[in-house]
Amino acid sequence: MRCRRTVKARAPRSPLRTSASPSPGCNPRHTSARWEEGFLSLEVMRMRRALGAAAALILPIVLAGSAAAAPHDTPPSATVQAVNAGFTQKLNHPGILPAQGPDDVCDYTIRRPNLHRGSSGPAVAQLQCYLNQAIDAGIDEDGSFGGVTQSTVRDFQECADITVDGRVGAQTWSFLAFWANSSDAPFSC
Repeated sequence: MRCRRTVKARAPRSPLRTSASPSPGCNPRHTSARWEEGFLSLEVMRMRRALGAAAALILPIVLAGSAAAAPHDTPPSATVQAVNAGFTQKLNHPGILPAQGPDDVCDYTIRRPNLHRGSSGPAVAQLQCYLNQAIDAGIDEDGSFGGVTQSTVRDFQECADITVDGRVGAQTWSFLAFWANSSDAPFSC
């Protein structure tokens, strides 16, 4: 049986005031027990959600670990083997990382601003030097970003498999500096 509270009017002088009392035969403890039961079920639901979220985060990690430990029926592809061999060689025989700064192959400037056709200055000369070192472009290092430099930048971006737009931003600078300072430079595309 549900407990209901009945509302009785108090005194005739104050018609707005009312008091609530439990209906006859209603146990106030029963109402409190139901409230606690609802509160506990709410807490249980919150705990289930938290455990579900934790399981969603941990389960992929556990499964990935067990999948790595399980033997594979098929051997890895030739590409995977070649990449793994390259990593193993680099770990066993670490080369000298490409230098930037005082040991840089091009020393016009250390700044790496965004460049586009019409730009000029030492940063453009640095760009042109990097292009000559990285892909043996053979362009003049005159510090003027013209049509030849823009075309060479596009060629380099295509060769490096990065966004081809003829502009030099952070991504192009990063690839250029790495390629130009690499011991294997110049690269052929």
